[in-house]
Parts: sequence; C-alpha cells; structure tokens
Amino acid sequence: MSAVGEALLQVQELDLDLDRLTRTIERPPELEIHDQIRSELSAAVARRQDNTRRTAEAENQVARVEAETAEIAVSRQRLEGQLRNVVVVREAEALQHEIDQLAQRRDELDDLGLEALTVLETLEADRIAIEASVDELESRERDAAAALAEARDHLTSERDDVLRRRDEARRNIDDSLLARYDQLRSRNSGVGVARLEGARCG
Repeated sequence: MSAVGEALLQVQELDLDLDRLTRTIERPPELEIHDQIRSELSAAVARRQDNTRRTAEAENQVARVEAETAEIAVSRQRLEGQLRNVVVVREAEALQHEIDQLAQRRDELDDLGLEALTVLETLEADRIAIEASVDELESRERDAAAALAEARDHLTSERDDVLRRRDEARRNIDDSLLARYDQLRSRNSGVGVARLEGARCG
C-alpha cells in the first residue's frame, strides 16, 4: 500500500479511537454505578420525607388527644362539682349521664393516644434505619462521583492525546483526499477507508 494509503489508515484508526473514547466519556461504566447509587439515595430520601410527614401526623394526633383529654378533665371536674350540689334526681341523672359520656370519650382518647404512640415508636425505629441508609448511600454516592470524575478525566486525557496524534497525521494528507475520506466516514458509520486483504476489505 502507498504511503498516502497508510497515512489514511492511520487517520482512520485514530478516528475510530476518538469515536470510541467520545462514546465512553459520555457513558463510562462508572456512570451506571453512580446513577444506580443516586437512584437508591433518591428513594431513601423519599422514605425519609415520608417518615417525617407521618411522624408529624402522629405527633399532631398525640397533641390533639392530650388537649381534648385535658378539656375532658376540666369538664368532668366541673360536672362532678355540680353533681355534689344537686338535689333534684333528674338533674343528677343528667349530670351523671354527661360524666359517663366524658368517661367513654376519655377511654376512646386513651386508645387513640396509645395507637399514635405505638406508631411514633415504629416510625422512630424506621427513622434511625433510614438515616443510616441515607448516610451510607451519600458516602457511596460521593465515592462514585469521584470515581466517575476520575474516569472521565483519564478518558478525556486519552482522547486529547489521540486527537493530537490524529491532527498530526491529517497534516500529511492532501486536503481534497481528506475531504473525500471525511465524506465517506459520514456515510459509512465512521469508516472512510479500510485495508484490502486479498479480495476482502478489512
């Protein structure tokens, strides 16, 4: 093969290396690892937000129960005071009915409060586990991001070196021939020239 043909083949090999490196820089293997960890971290953060929301709801429930329980205590004390001074039976029965209703409501509130406290206990255990998961994933995400940046830096340096060598090789080839080669490359998925091996194109 002529010197010009060998020079074109050299440019072709360097162009293929450039194409490969460009694709790899865009999506290096480290990117998939990084994206997977980020996805897991995003899910963990969403679980933490949901835990925070549910915890606030349970705490509000406890607060409402405590407030209503306090009101019931005041009302019951007032009614019991009135009951001690009532002499009419029907009035006494009405006051006692109100007191019994307050007691029933107090029992309901006790159940609601216990349920909310049980939920809070479970949510707190979940929060501790979620926080540990988030901390671990954040650490892994930082490591993965650093590995990704390092990989891209290495690939970019390698691409720049290939690009420099390619530009040097192209300077030894006639412009019209390069134009034809570039045209063929654009038509043939990056291949503008190939070596003939007997009757076969390599």
